[in-house]
This record gives sequence, C-alpha cells and structure tokens, in this order.
Amino acid sequence: MSARCAKASVVRHLDFSVRRFSARALLLLAGVGALMLAQAASAVAAGPKPDKRGLWVPNAGGNTIVEFTSTQRAASGSPVPTLTNTSSALGFPTALVFDPSGNMWVVDEATPAIDEFSSKQLKQLGTVGDPTPAVTITSSVFSNPLADFDRNGNLWVSDDAANKIYEFSHKQLKAGGDLTPAVTITSADLNGARNLAFDGKGNLWISNDGSDQIEEFAKKGLAKGGALTAAVILSDDGSGSISVCKGIAFDRKHNLWVANLGNSTVVEFPASALKATGSPTPAVTIGASGGSLNAPVGLGFDKKGNLWASNFGNDTVVEFSPAQIAASGTPTPVVTISATAGSLVGPEQFSFGPSIK
Repeated sequence: MSARCAKASVVRHLDFSVRRFSARALLLLAGVGALMLAQAASAVAAGPKPDKRGLWVPNAGGNTIVEFTSTQRAASGSPVPTLTNTSSALGFPTALVFDPSGNMWVVDEATPAIDEFSSKQLKQLGTVGDPTPAVTITSSVFSNPLADFDRNGNLWVSDDAANKIYEFSHKQLKAGGDLTPAVTITSADLNGARNLAFDGKGNLWISNDGSDQIEEFAKKGLAKGGALTAAVILSDDGSGSISVCKGIAFDRKHNLWVANLGNSTVVEFPASALKATGSPTPAVTIGASGGSLNAPVGLGFDKKGNLWASNFGNDTVVEFSPAQIAASGTPTPVVTISATAGSLVGPEQFSFGPSIK
C-alpha cells in the first residue's frame, strides 16, 4: 500500500470512529495511547538489559580457569578472581564453552582432551577448587583442538594439526572417552583450522591461521560431513586485514569480527562482505593503543554489545564499547582487567557464563 493510500485509509478509519464512539471512549483510547507511548519511551531509555553473567577465562600458561563477576569486570583493575578452577586435568587450557545446561567444556591442548565441568561442580569451586572432570573426551583423532557448540547442543571441534572438523552429538557427550566423531569434515580449503563460530543461519565459520583466511561451510553440508568445499573464503586484502587470525565472533548485526594475532588488530567484516569469496577491506580496524591489544586470541560480545578481547601477549582482557568500535581507530579500552598473583597467564578463548559468587 502506498503512503498516500495508507493516509487516506487512516482518515476514513478515524472519521468512522468519531461517529461510532462516545467522547468517553475517545478519552479512554487517548489514555491507552499515551500509556503505550510512555512504555515505548521507557523501553528505549532502558536500552539493553545489564549483563550479569560471569566472565570465564582459560589460562593456557597457568593451567587454570578463572571467573570474574559482572561487578569485577565493570571497571579496570587487577581483581582477584571470584573463583578459580585448578583441576589437575588442566595442562594447557586454550578455550572454554558452555552447553545449553550451563556445563563448562574446556579444551586442553596438552592432553589433548575436552573436559566437562558440570554446573554443580562450578558452584562448588569455592570449596572444591580441584574438581575431577565429570566427562572427558580423549578422542584419538585429536591433535590440536578448539571447540564450540551449535544451537542444538552438538559440540564441533576444529583441529589445527589435522585440518579437520569434527562433530560430537549431544548424546555422545554424556559418555565421554575415546569417541568416534558423528561427523568428520575434510577440506582442501582448511589450513591451520582454529576458532569456530556459527552465524545466525547455522553456517559454520572457521579461522585459518596457516593461510590467513576465514572460511564458511554452509549449514546444508554439515550434517553429512565428508570432503567439503568452503562456500565463502575471505582472504587478506594485502594490508594485514587477516594476519594469523584467531578468535572470531558475530555481533548482533551479523557482522564478523576477527582477532589478528599477527599484527595485534581486531577487524570487522560487514555482513554484506560475507556473501561471496574475496579479499574485502574491513569496515572497521581497531589498532593497539599502548597495550590495549597485544597478540589478541580470544574474542566475544557481551549482552550490551561491548566487544571483549583476551591478550595472550600481555595477560589482559579488555573491553571496547559499541561507540568505540563504530569506526576505525586506536581507542583506549573502557575496561582493562590485568593479572594479579597469576590470575591471568596466557588468557585464551573465554566465554560468558553463569555468575557464581
């Protein structure tokens, strides 16, 4: 319907309403309208809900997992972690992800293995700081894994050394042990397969630090596995736009953000650039200011749209506000969490999860 027709329709509707409704009814409608406008204005003013989740960080160099509460990550400093997991099973933890039930799964490259710490064990960390994993996957196919969950609770694992991608179904995860993957994906396009992320349509994206490329494997091919060809390949545009790429994450507008270990930058590729293979120029490039970015490897967004990055090079985790990452530059992080007494030693791919005090 055109704007002109729509306007005419509204006028006819109002004319009809005036004849039908009494003055009292019109006043009631006006009051309801005013209430709706007030509620809408209140919702806009409120903005995104506060993110009360804890920030859980794996320390590859310290063999621990630490939690910083929402209060601790609200301001810069060197807070003592609220909780620390010192499980003897941790040899070189490089990533952690939470399943839909709030259980934590930790990728350990030293074993290599993927360990589950149940939500119950996490709540007991204040008294039992060295828990035995509830489940351990020590699949013989692992060489140098990283992992992420899809929306159905299946665990997907990339392997840097083997250049393969594996899926373990949520049913398999209950048992653990030396599991045979439910799905194995091979591809000539994989070269140094590292971090994984799923977009809003369920397509799997993966960073390749061996070829300086980000690749997409379409959802429709994931279930069968086998030898796949990447649907989209993003390459360096010659400026270092992709340089030893590690952590990847999607924002709420479906833009893809990449942490570049090679030149200590974080870049954004807009959703429009993710539709076809090429070497797009990033829409935003965040460079280092002092020690703001120093060999960033982990990347993620909180519920308010703030971008967080973990710096392997100087043992910090930093936060950039949405305004700071709207355009290229070298902003000073709004929050920098620094190490205290070994709290951060080689922090890698973190996750936001249950806040346990």
